[in-house]
Amino acid sequence: MEKFSRILIVALVAITTFYFSSMILNVVFLKISESISINIPTLVSAILGSLLAVYITYLAVKFILKASMNSSFQYIIKGALLFGAIGFIIGFFGPLIFQPEANLGPLLGIFYTGPIGFILGAIGGFIYWKLKIHPASKEQS
Repeated sequence: MEKFSRILIVALVAITTFYFSSMILNVVFLKISESISINIPTLVSAILGSLLAVYITYLAVKFILKASMNSSFQYIIKGALLFGAIGFIIGFFGPLIFQPEANLGPLLGIFYTGPIGFILGAIGGFIYWKLKIHPASKEQS
């Protein structure tokens, strides 16, 4: 895997982990503070989210450094990022172009076509690796 691909993957893992862990911890702390009538600041969820993001990013770096140049992981990630980006762009900008009066149109790309493209791209990347790049594993089975 090229150096740029590895840096991009690590950056995406760090950003998404921080975002989702902070969001989930914020909701959890909000529910806890409602039940016990003590206000837990959002700074606590941001700090815990940051620590979780650092740990998961460390695990991702460790995993990526072990991945070989011809591994299935490389093709899965590249396919997922490529088709996820295409799905997101089509779903986000398509409604803006074809129905500009629909103010919720770009949510299609965020919640549907982007994630669906990401999943289908990951599956397609694995199938491409299995059939074209690594056909020797079929013969050994």
